Amino acid sequence: MRERRRMGELHLQRPHAAGNFVRYLLLPLLLLPLCGASHGRRPSPGLRPCPLGSAIARGEGGAGLLLSVAFDFAWPLWCSLAVDVWEQHNGTAPGGDLRQVTRAVHVIGDRPGEPWRTLHHAAAANATALEYRVRVRCHADYYGADCKRWCRRRDDHFGHSECDAHGRKECMPGWAGEYCDRAICRPGCDSLHGGCDVPGQCR
Repeated sequence: MRERRRMGELHLQRPHAAGNFVRYLLLPLLLLPLCGASHGRRPSPGLRPCPLGSAIARGEGGAGLLLSVAFDFAWPLWCSLAVDVWEQHNGTAPGGDLRQVTRAVHVIGDRPGEPWRTLHHAAAANATALEYRVRVRCHADYYGADCKRWCRRRDDHFGHSECDAHGRKECMPGWAGEYCDRAICRPGCDSLHGGCDVPGQCR
């Protein structure tokens, strides 16, 4: 089965790590109450189809840990980010007892390309307060507010084109046509008896 193309990523950077595990879930905004059923379960990366994406980090990662939650769909106008902090009691070996310390839920409306934004979660007494930064980035060859526009640079027999900042195809200098595969000959080159395969020439 062919893997779907990843269109972008949600980046998370936390200046302070707490607990043994931190789980990040990217959820559809309207499905948050249904997805909330996972609250209280031990963290697991295989939580789809409910979450749009997920990532897990060990608390020992320290300050500045950067995580990426990849998405293979058009970036929605709004979605929810749930952050669960877990504590491990019976040793550090996988399979030890886990206790959820806190959960923070934020509504994310960030657009791809916008700068880092700091999120705060003021927990109740005896719980863990969280502070971290988020941003959204389109993957290479994807553009637009939803990372849905696809454009790839090419310079070969089939065309010579680049992409502008908005993902629109532009012919490289010296080339023209729908597919940017027609060379622009030097001025004065006869269109009937001349022609060129390389820009700026004439045969």
